[in-house]
Amino acid sequence: MVGFCDILPTLADAAGIPVPTGRVIDGKSFLPVLTRKGKHQRKVAFLDYDFGQGTYGAPKYSGRRARDQRYKVYEYAGFMI
Repeated sequence: MVGFCDILPTLADAAGIPVPTGRVIDGKSFLPVLTRKGKHQRKVAFLDYDFGQGTYGAPKYSGRRARDQRYKVYEYAGFMI
């Protein structure tokens, strides 16, 4: 599985440059998967998002997701699916 956090490490790996230091980078390069030289080791992916402008600066839409190879859980607008 690949998440948004894996994009920066993958691009850095492909360009042959180090991942920036001084901040937390949770992602891992999935370049070995793209070049068929290995496989990605991520077991679980999480996504948390807020977008749109609601009342008093609160996000208009928000949601959370968790997924592994077998299950998916979605929470959107207070509903769990």
